[in-house]
Amino acid sequence: MGKQKAAFHCELCRRTFFSGRGHVYGLKHQETLRNILDNFLEKVRDARKVLKEARVERYDFTEHDQNFWCYCCKTEVKKHVTNGNIAVVYGGFLEHFESSEHKKKTSAFWWENKANIKLKDQFSLSPEDYEKFKAAVTKALESYEEKEDEYIKEGAERIREVEQQRRELVQAALEPQAEQSLDIGASEPGVSHQSHLSAYSSEEPGPSGLHFPFHSDDLTKGQKLTFLGD
Repeated sequence: MGKQKAAFHCELCRRTFFSGRGHVYGLKHQETLRNILDNFLEKVRDARKVLKEARVERYDFTEHDQNFWCYCCKTEVKKHVTNGNIAVVYGGFLEHFESSEHKKKTSAFWWENKANIKLKDQFSLSPEDYEKFKAAVTKALESYEEKEDEYIKEGAERIREVEQQRRELVQAALEPQAEQSLDIGASEPGVSHQSHLSAYSSEEPGPSGLHFPFHSDDLTKGQKLTFLGD
């Protein structure tokens, strides 16, 4: 009897095989590998689109906190780079692809799975390309800041316009009331402050029991205010 081959667990196929590592040469494994790399390559191509025209956007946690699974490194990686205020689209993806650790594990992945060597370079990023990306990010940040400054100025101008409209509205509401008060005062000719005092002084003693009128010179003559019942 020949020597029994050790069990081999294939992470891509998610199965254990008893044919040893020879499984990776089989049609089933190669088909699974091809599907994985095809799907992964679509994401890589999307990321590469921003190499020359970097995108900087206002941070949105529903969009910019996403991760992606790197099959070569067998780990999750941040897709974008963000500081909580702005985000560099695909910044995390491209930074990971340029790292020496990713390139080392990509070589191991290619060897373990017997992948097409012609595709390998598409799954990493050269230092030169990454430098071009960083330069594009710098320009994109400057453009973003200029747009944000303009947006802030427009917002401030809009606030001033709204405040001016509010003041004009309040002024328009108060003017009719002021005119109405003037009309009421003018509708009573001949009624003066003195006539009001005369009418007041001719009244009979009220509930307070004070005798009116009295004059200031009465007080100088020693007279006192008297109350009913004194």
